[in-house]
Amino acid sequence: MATQISDDGASLLVTVDGVSQDIIKSEIRRVKIIKTNIIMLDIGEGALYNVYVPFADVTAPVTANADALRIAIKGMLSSSAAVGVGGVGYSTDANQ
Repeated sequence: MATQISDDGASLLVTVDGVSQDIIKSEIRRVKIIKTNIIMLDIGEGALYNVYVPFADVTAPVTANADALRIAIKGMLSSSAAVGVGGVGYSTDANQ
């Protein structure tokens, strides 16, 4: 199954064989590798709600291995002001 993962602002857009689903970045608790080649997006609601993506199925972003894909996804998660601390309009020392 061809899978693409892209940054869509406050969400990740995961497209599998042409069918897309948004996953809200703030709902993702962690990104980890299981069974050496499966990326798990932990939603924090138990195994039934987590998202599992086999590294071999991912056509975008193109990475060398599962760990590089995990790092790329974590980069997408931190790229949104809606997720990160210190984005425009967020309460920080500088904004107080």
